[in-house]
Amino acid sequence: MDPIEAGEIYRMEKYKDFVFQAKKVGTFDTPQVQRMLKQMRKLTVELAEIAGKEKEEEEKTFEKTSSVIDRDAKKEWWKDGEYDEKKADEANDLGSKCLKTAKERKNGTKNQRREDHEHAFEAYTEAIRLEPKKAVYFANRAFCALKLERYVIAAEDCDNALKLDPKYEKALTRGAKAQMKLNNETKAIEMYEFILRHIDQTHAEATKGREEARALLKSKTERANKQNEATRKGELRKPLFDEAEFLKRNAEKNAENLIASEEMLRQILTTSTSPFENNARFEYVENCIKCQRVLLALDECENKLPRDSIDRLYLLAECKWRVNDVSGALRCLEASSLEHECDEELLKHSQKCKTLANRLRELETISESIESLSDQEEYQLCVEKCDYVLEQLSMGRQPTRFRANILVARASSLVGILTYSRGASSGTSSGSEEDDAFSSGSDSESSSTVLNERGFEYSSTNAGETNREKLDRNRLAKTALKSAKEALLLHANNVEAHVISHDIYLLGNKRMKAFESIRLAQMLSPEDPIIARKVQKLAKLVSAMNRKTPGKKKGRYGSDVDLNDDDDNDKDDDIGESSKTPKLYQLLDCRQTARPKQIAKAYKTQAMKWHPDKQHHSKDEAAKLQQAETRFKQIAFAFSILSDKKKRAEYDEDNTKYDQML
Repeated sequence: MDPIEAGEIYRMEKYKDFVFQAKKVGTFDTPQVQRMLKQMRKLTVELAEIAGKEKEEEEKTFEKTSSVIDRDAKKEWWKDGEYDEKKADEANDLGSKCLKTAKERKNGTKNQRREDHEHAFEAYTEAIRLEPKKAVYFANRAFCALKLERYVIAAEDCDNALKLDPKYEKALTRGAKAQMKLNNETKAIEMYEFILRHIDQTHAEATKGREEARALLKSKTERANKQNEATRKGELRKPLFDEAEFLKRNAEKNAENLIASEEMLRQILTTSTSPFENNARFEYVENCIKCQRVLLALDECENKLPRDSIDRLYLLAECKWRVNDVSGALRCLEASSLEHECDEELLKHSQKCKTLANRLRELETISESIESLSDQEEYQLCVEKCDYVLEQLSMGRQPTRFRANILVARASSLVGILTYSRGASSGTSSGSEEDDAFSSGSDSESSSTVLNERGFEYSSTNAGETNREKLDRNRLAKTALKSAKEALLLHANNVEAHVISHDIYLLGNKRMKAFESIRLAQMLSPEDPIIARKVQKLAKLVSAMNRKTPGKKKGRYGSDVDLNDDDDNDKDDDIGESSKTPKLYQLLDCRQTARPKQIAKAYKTQAMKWHPDKQHHSKDEAAKLQQAETRFKQIAFAFSILSDKKKRAEYDEDNTKYDQML
């Protein structure tokens, strides 16, 4: 939105709010309030006019500036000269004198000769400004640029001279030397051959320069071919991850290497096709991974690197597990994978690929065990596994999305421990209306469970340890929140981390922060019905808190609305047609990405809720009983489809396949 328009809307909303408050209080018709309203309207109009005038002036200034910049960009810097041929010849003669002085300094120092070349360079620059249509001035300045090791300027001056005189011998020889210094042997050979073909077939300097360029290009090509062959076999580069290098945390050094490799790759691509292009790309991808630019490295691996290279396969696996695709990384390293065109024997004998595959199998096994423990609600064991990965495994300590996923699992388990301990304490106590910042349990003297900061339980027989329980819950919630925040730093678009942050803030009675977290989750996953329902419930709680309506029943979190009540009276039991979540998933009230155990758990919950035996059997509720029977059959049918892997895959591809059978 335009800032001026946004300001007008803001001021108008404030004006309307002031009018509403005045009417609400009953002072709208008083003369004082009317004068204030009139003054507000007048100031609003004046501010809008001032902002409009400033915007017009800025646009005019921008148009003038952009036109001047565009006009200047189209012209070369030397085309604004005075076009005085006599003064140009004088400047050229001055440059020649400076070169002669530098040549005569046999006993002079290197700095003195360089100073003479600097004076000559400036003199030839002045000559070009005064008369930019003479090729000799560009060629003379190119000679000085070569002496001063300004090879890019020398190459450009020779190109400009050749535009004015295509057969200018000195421009061709000096341009070829500049291209040799810029590692562009192919263009240097073309310039030397042009001299021998069109100017002088017996030109000694051109003949010698061409042979040198050909020999240098041949040696570079052979060296590049050896490097490419070693890269194809995976023998050129060391393993990417080194424990000692990781502990040094050379972030600045890695950033410098990335900038250098990026600049080198850019120069290779802008000059011409170079035999070292693949080697430069591999170097660039490695530095991208070290600097946590994994998505960019992954794109380079998939689209730019040669598919028959073992090193490309290794780097691709390194990228995939860092973006939390451990199984995909393992598939890359399989000999029968379609991700590569490598020699299977070379892949089998690659030591670094074997080492990486073993580490990835360990990560995959631990990830599956963490997922299984979380589904079985074994939260303490799950926290132990997560701590082992985060603290003991070298790959788990690296700042990757895989680490973010483990941190989310750890925070989720800690929240589960908090919820369980809270429910246990609330069942034996009357409850307290005042909570700590991150502690919502009651001051029960009969509680027998105390938690340490990792969530492990120990027995407490001392009745005076109630305050200790509250402190432990406080510390436990802060630890969970710290894990969620670190996960968001590693992967800002992690929906689960935002949801976990919402749950933790609710446990601490931080309703506004909880609402911000769940709204961010909804922005990232707008089609998730569970997140949408949480947003609706929390919005009701916040609005009720703002209204401060007395006499309402306190919820589980000490609020006016029970956020854990699944039987929301405002919720429609029918499946909404406007929702984009498939109907079978809506019937079970689960996400489309839910795991099989989560689907089974959701089925049990919905089956218990809608079982006909759980309904009343009075005559007045016969229609409700019929509706429950129909819904129970639909739930059973949905579970029969989603619990079958093949049928679920077919339904995910075509969401309307089984809807007609409901």
